[in-house]
Amino acid sequence: MYDQEEGLFSQEKRLLPTLAETRWTSRTDTLTWLLKHYDKVLDILDEIQNQTVGNLDATSYKMTLLNFEILVVAVVTQFLLGYPRPLSIELQSENCDLVEAHVQARSLATSFLEIWENAEEAFDGLFKRASTIANKNDITIKKKPRTSGRQRHRANAAAETVEQHYRINSFIPLIDHIIKHLNDRFQDDIKPMLYGFYLLPRYFCNLTEDIIGSIANEYINDIPYSDDLPQDVHRWKTFTSIKEIGSKCTI
Repeated sequence: MYDQEEGLFSQEKRLLPTLAETRWTSRTDTLTWLLKHYDKVLDILDEIQNQTVGNLDATSYKMTLLNFEILVVAVVTQFLLGYPRPLSIELQSENCDLVEAHVQARSLATSFLEIWENAEEAFDGLFKRASTIANKNDITIKKKPRTSGRQRHRANAAAETVEQHYRINSFIPLIDHIIKHLNDRFQDDIKPMLYGFYLLPRYFCNLTEDIIGSIANEYINDIPYSDDLPQDVHRWKTFTSIKEIGSKCTI
């Protein structure tokens, strides 16, 4: 589960990566960098606090970073967002294979389900990581937050320990959220629709009789003569070959 940890924490960038609102990969990169340089960031904020310009912001940021709950959430988020990172990069590529991306997304949903089913074991390592960073930076590991009888805006399920509290109220809900969005955006039944992507010349090599049949069945109401689709595909391949339309064709 932590095979990618060494790579994620081997970054030696001296500047905090820019957090882009529209690029999810930047969120993973920023959190990875922050967790690796947590002590250095706190030192820099200490220096800024002694300056005239920016001292109020520095104080606010430092108080945030010294909050153990924020640290736990950062560790959890960095870990979980590391899983969809390769898929995010693939989807942003101009040569993205939509069918393969769908397969990866479905596999990703399964991986998150496995993490959910083994949440206690998975979160134990994350909590230890957060605790190590906290101890190194004199961050107080707070006692189990008080459980309120009624809350509208914040998860606060009952728990016996601090670790259990964050596992139940932070770790598992985020996994549920990710699984829901993967299932909503990459539903099993849309795969036949995506097979039409293989009609692009550069992906002809992926076309098989079964896939052509699936395309015909999926778009039966849109194709005038769906039974003749194999012949149409053959003609399309010949046409693109004559016109030299090939690898340059992308979406």
